[in-house]
Amino acid sequence: MIYKEKRIYCGKYLEIDIIPSFVKKSKDIDKTKRLMSLDKQKILNDKNSKRKLHQVILNNFDSSCFHLSLTYNNDYLPRTEEEATKIINNYIRRIKTKLKDKGKEFKYILVTEVKGKEGENVRIHHHMIVNNLLSRDEYESLWSVGRGKNKKQIGYANADRLQFNEEGVKELVNYICKNVNNKHSKKWTGSQNLKRPYIEEKAIILSNNKIRNFNIINEKEYWESKVKGYRFISSSIKYNEIVGKYYIYLNMIKKE
Repeated sequence: MIYKEKRIYCGKYLEIDIIPSFVKKSKDIDKTKRLMSLDKQKILNDKNSKRKLHQVILNNFDSSCFHLSLTYNNDYLPRTEEEATKIINNYIRRIKTKLKDKGKEFKYILVTEVKGKEGENVRIHHHMIVNNLLSRDEYESLWSVGRGKNKKQIGYANADRLQFNEEGVKELVNYICKNVNNKHSKKWTGSQNLKRPYIEEKAIILSNNKIRNFNIINEKEYWESKVKGYRFISSSIKYNEIVGKYYIYLNMIKKE
């Protein structure tokens, strides 16, 4: 069986996928979607969206950057997502205006959480990942309207440093995506200057029997000898009953 080894470089992090390489890819994918229940498709879409978001964060931000939580008080509470989009876009414009003369490139990722149905006591708030071009106080202060004595906060604003561990910021991604709108598989947006992870792919030959006995899947020494300059963190192997194939996933981090 032909498999594909896919290496996804995200800053100092490296993810390796060893997955089936279908000869008739589109036909196999269509068959998989037909046999998969809507609930399972939704779970898979959600998982893939979070994973892509995590990879983009790892590739563009570090521990000097911030996670912003932005809420609305009752005076400025938007009734719809469209109203909230206008407000958050104005906030982004205020940040860019403040940075205009500094010659620095603002990067951000935006996730909007919606609780309740639109028009029925809906509560909306935002999460942003931003680079450290402004101070915490500046990011928080700009979540406001008016100037001088007429300046009023739109709601609660809090900026915290990103806290990375060996597997990145997966807990943060799960937290900020917990109440997003489920109409679309992609639940986040970002600035156009975000750098996508670098990907390398190559074909390898593996049989199902060999994979079932693939005892090296969790062997730190094997993978560190195979991928020079990286340290093994974790791995998993999963069997897809619909296509009858195994999927292997590994996480590594660049050695200091």
